[in-house]
This record gives sequence, structure tokens and C-alpha cells, in this order.
Amino acid sequence: METETVEIIDVIDVESSSSSLRQIESIKSIQLIQPKWLKPAEVQHRCRLEKTGLQQAITKLTDKYNVPLQLLRRGAARNTEYSMIAVDLLKAIKSGDDLEIRKILASATSGETSSALVIAEKNVQIAQQRSLVAGEHFKSAKVNLGGVMADLRELGRSQGRKAVNEFKAGFAEEVDAGLRDLGVQTETVFEVEE
Repeated sequence: METETVEIIDVIDVESSSSSLRQIESIKSIQLIQPKWLKPAEVQHRCRLEKTGLQQAITKLTDKYNVPLQLLRRGAARNTEYSMIAVDLLKAIKSGDDLEIRKILASATSGETSSALVIAEKNVQIAQQRSLVAGEHFKSAKVNLGGVMADLRELGRSQGRKAVNEFKAGFAEEVDAGLRDLGVQTETVFEVEE
């Protein structure tokens, strides 16, 4: 969650007239929203810091006060931009007001942390739900695979028995036909002498 500085300007009622009608328009307030992210030159101007002073102050905020860098700036090299929170913190650092720094951090990180925690919790819940669903799908697939394998084994056995029986029948028929060609009866060949 990014904080914004909002200035509200009250404007009095304004009358406008047309040739046929007289209309009254009322503008109660106009909100001028300052940019959320500022270029380094603008930050240096607002905080009255040189480039090295700005870098040192940012380093102090991240090292001493453990401020997340993502809260202070975004981008890299020429595309670096600083947040309004960074501007407020830099002004407080320059003035040496440790209490003000802690107040700014408390207000900035409470909103930032709470929204980040809500998003993280939602993502964790979604991940857990998907993990449970995936686990159920895996168990179901494993059971189905076991059933399919059992069916294939039984099919293999039955096809094997059928093939053996056909082989036996075909072998017996071929032997019988070959013996008939020779003029021998199969009963005489397989008779056992006592």
C-alpha cells in the first residue's frame, strides 16, 4: 500500500450563465494529489541534500532503522524514484529528529504491513487450498492407476491363456495334419505300449 499526500482546497460556489438558462454549479472541493513517486532531483531539492547526502541518508534508514528499501525507492540507475515516505524520513533524518522518524515509520509500515499481511495470508490460503486439491487429485490418480494396472494384468493373463490355448490347438492341428499326410493316425502315435 502506497501512501499519498492529499491537499484539499475548498472552492466557493460559482455561477455561470447561458443565454436561455441560468445554471448554478457548485464545486465543493478539489483534491490535488501529489505524485506518489518522485525523481531524485526533486527529492534532493525538497530535502536540500546533495546526491551523496541523499545516498548516505537512505543507507542510514535501511541500516540503522531497518526500513525496507522498497518502501523508500523503486527502479534502478536512471529510473530510480523515491516515495513521499522517503522524503518525510529524509527531512527527519536531516533535522536529527529520531522521534519523528519512528512516528513516520510506525504510520507508514503499519498500513504497509497490514495490507501486505492480508495479501500474504490470502496467497497462503490459496496455495494451501490448491495443495489440498492437488493432493486429492494425486491420490485419485494413484488409485485409478492401481485399478488400471490390475485390469491390465488380468487382461494379460486372459490373453495369455487364450494365446496358449490357441497355440496348443494350432500345434495339435498342425501335428495331426502332418501325420495324416504321412498316413499315420495320431492315436497310434500317442498310444502307450504296456
